[in-house]
This record gives sequence, structure tokens and C-alpha cells, in this order.
Amino acid sequence: MPPKATPTTEEVDVLAKKFEAIGLNQAKAKDSAKSPKIAAPLKHLVETFKLTERSINDKQASLLVHFAPPSSKLAGDQERGYIVDRIVDGKLKSTDQVNGVSHILVAWYPPLVS
Repeated sequence: MPPKATPTTEEVDVLAKKFEAIGLNQAKAKDSAKSPKIAAPLKHLVETFKLTERSINDKQASLLVHFAPPSSKLAGDQERGYIVDRIVDGKLKSTDQVNGVSHILVAWYPPLVS
């Protein structure tokens, strides 16, 4: 298995700024940007659902970070968007709730394998 690519300092800084814009504190944003498991899916969520333009508090931002890695298991952006919207509108308030909805959507709408 090839080693995972480590992001450069410049890439980490760019992602960290983007993650700070959704409500993460500087340390959490930098840690998230350094982690390959979190950075790519969180970047996708931020860009696809225009999270920098939405009003997100620090708890919601943390839930989005928690949701980012398993979001890649979902079939598509419609399912991801459903969970993102429920986090941002305050209907999902805990990691257990996010995990539960994620598991249900993966079971109902499994990703298509070619």
C-alpha cells in the first residue's frame, strides 16, 4: 500500500483558513486540515454546500468535522446534504445522532460500485 500523501504547509494553511470560516477555532481547523481522512471530505462539504456562507456555531462546525470522514460512504451529495442541513439547522445536535442518521442513509442508499 503506498504511503498517504502528506499535505504541504501551504495546503494546510489554505484549508485551515477555509475551515476557520465555518466556525472552527484555529487549532481544530489546523488539525483537521492536516488529517487526510478529514481534510478532503470536509473540503468537499464546505465547497459543495457553501458552508462559509451559512451561519454555523462552533458545536455545529465540530459535528461537521465528525461527519466528514463517514460522509464519503454515502451514495451522493443529496444524502450528504440532508445531514449537513440537519446539522446546520440544529436538528442534529450530537455525534450519536449524526452517526445514527449516517448509518441509516448508508443502509438505505448504498454507494454504487462500478
